[in-house]
Amino acid sequence: MTLEFNKIYLIQSLDSEEEDLTGTQLYDEVLQYFKFKHPTKDAELINVNTSDELFLALGKIKIDCLRNGIKPIIHFEIHGLEDKTGFGLNIGFVYWEDIYEQLIQINTASSWNLFITMAVCYGNYAMLLIKPRHPAPFKGIIGSFEELFPDDLYIRYNAFYQELLNTLDFEKALEALLNSNPSLPDDYRYINAEQAFKNIYQNYFDNQFSPDKIRDRFISLMHEQKITFSDRNIKNQFFNEFRATLTRTKKEFYEKDKATFFMFDEFPEHKFIYCVDWEPNYK
Repeated sequence: MTLEFNKIYLIQSLDSEEEDLTGTQLYDEVLQYFKFKHPTKDAELINVNTSDELFLALGKIKIDCLRNGIKPIIHFEIHGLEDKTGFGLNIGFVYWEDIYEQLIQINTASSWNLFITMAVCYGNYAMLLIKPRHPAPFKGIIGSFEELFPDDLYIRYNAFYQELLNTLDFEKALEALLNSNPSLPDDYRYINAEQAFKNIYQNYFDNQFSPDKIRDRFISLMHEQKITFSDRNIKNQFFNEFRATLTRTKKEFYEKDKATFFMFDEFPEHKFIYCVDWEPNYK
């Protein structure tokens, strides 16, 4: 994979009186040197304490993308909530859903080039933001579904960004991250938005179109619309029509969702880049 970026934003929310500022260490030891080794690339450390400050930081990044053609990597050095639903900030917290729209806007403003690295416990649960019927919130993400340790985070991401600084090779940088601390299990994963879209869509067809699931969906729809039937034959007729419509429109909705997720209206070239020659198994 080619990682197109020209600025790394390190967003940190750590308590300097209680813990090591691993984000500051990463910036001081590695990130600040990108502009010296690669004049077209830069890095910025942004400390935040509250949700408002986090939202302001994300808004600033979007404006930078629009005005200055920034293709960002956003690296988060923040605690993850134990229930895996978002960030725990120095003051308060933010759910993944709270930043969903802002990430979409950054991804759009950067021409679909937002890449995220998570020095965050349970950070990869942010991938739950990927919803095929909405635009993609990022191009790719590196993080973990597990609880992480500060010393391990320090080792892993220093190795990742040092290799990226030296070679600008994403594959080598990812390999460096995965192999840099063999004393601890490799709980880090790279998630590509395109592959996630494919997996989610195929899983949807595999699990939501069984006879039982279709009947459950029909019953739910009848309850929502408060429709009742006095005649069993009429009910069966409605059900058969409902099932036939679901089956008949599978491909239509897939194509519509693909266009939305990969932003074909905004970036027509994506039609020839993403999910080319791939469709879910409709059976």
